[in-house]
Amino acid sequence: MLRQLCARLPHAIPKEDSMSKALRCADVVGSCDFVAKGESEQEILTQAAEHARAAHNISEITPEVAEKVRAAIRDEAA
Repeated sequence: MLRQLCARLPHAIPKEDSMSKALRCADVVGSCDFVAKGESEQEILTQAAEHARAAHNISEITPEVAEKVRAAIRDEAA
């Protein structure tokens, strides 16, 4: 019976190899303690862009900054 329930709700069973992602703003700009966490790079980038606007008055993300942010995203054990 448990297997039948699990088969119907595969998203409810955590995968051992499942990795969440994190970005520490300090890895990009230095002295900031903001950490973005999410399940995808897109989630992290969205949070990072909102944080950049609110905390650092950055209204436009250049391709160079975007690449630096992407490079700083790390996988974390879920």
